[in-house]
Amino acid sequence: FPVNADKGAAKEMFARDGEQLPLAVVLDKKGVILWRGPIKAALKILRDCESGKFDLKEQIRQEVFTDTVNDAIRNEKYDTALPMLKKEFKDNPRKLELLRVQIAILKKLNRIDEAFAALGEAQVLRPKSYRVFEMEYQLIGETKKVDRLPDFFERLKKNFAKSPGILLGFALSECKLPPEQ
Repeated sequence: FPVNADKGAAKEMFARDGEQLPLAVVLDKKGVILWRGPIKAALKILRDCESGKFDLKEQIRQEVFTDTVNDAIRNEKYDTALPMLKKEFKDNPRKLELLRVQIAILKKLNRIDEAFAALGEAQVLRPKSYRVFEMEYQLIGETKKVDRLPDFFERLKKNFAKSPGILLGFALSECKLPPEQ
């Protein structure tokens, strides 16, 4: 259902609270919702269904996890949400949004050292993900913890020695800073 053109009945039936439209919904032959989410992810889900690789139990687990974490964040129960996010990211290190949410919560709670520790753990899990390093670089800038830069750049050079484009990207970011920084 990429477009909700039915005066809202389909949205009411299929969308969870706060879910963005357009929304893709995959139903089985009996009308059971197998999956719902962003349209860009629907093709992979359909392929998994066709090939028999679709895991309904895992999809249900992910929905329950998402609902539980979102509810905890909405109710400002951050100490409930943080361990859940940390575990889920450890189990699924390719899902960087889990890490981004952790860092956002830790920043909101002014637990900056924990945010840096979480990013360090993420870099161990995903040493070749420049996005994780990018998050740390942004956190260093936001918190003005420039004493962390030498160690950061050493780890960056070590991890991306064979990826000069990534190193140049960070170097250009440094060059764009105002002179006083």
